[in-house]
Amino acid sequence: AEHLQPPEALLDTGELDQRGGIAHKRTQSCVRKKSTTRMPIDAPTTGLDPANQRRIAELIRGLQQKHGITSVVVTHELDLCFSVSDRVALLKQGRIVAQGSAASMQHSDHPDVRAFLSGERDAAGPEP
Repeated sequence: AEHLQPPEALLDTGELDQRGGIAHKRTQSCVRKKSTTRMPIDAPTTGLDPANQRRIAELIRGLQQKHGITSVVVTHELDLCFSVSDRVALLKQGRIVAQGSAASMQHSDHPDVRAFLSGERDAAGPEP
């Protein structure tokens, strides 16, 4: 099993800076301020290898639990989505088409949710 550093340790090592990305820098900024209770996070794992994706998910969950931070995570990464989310919303053409607990969304009968989770073409979208 790979040893993963605790989330706070990533902030101290500069490891997030080395991986780059504005989302990572914003995350660090919010954590260091320690005054925020909400943290928007846009595509935090895009382009990262699986080990670093797990570290980012661990960091987000650790901040939520330790500091009571509410995060709004925008992602297409299903593993990340369901590992850090209590509630999930699916957007389509800029509108929320379905929302609920992470568990309820994973088992939703909504056609757009089913299509997204299975990787199918948009349930109600045009042909390519």
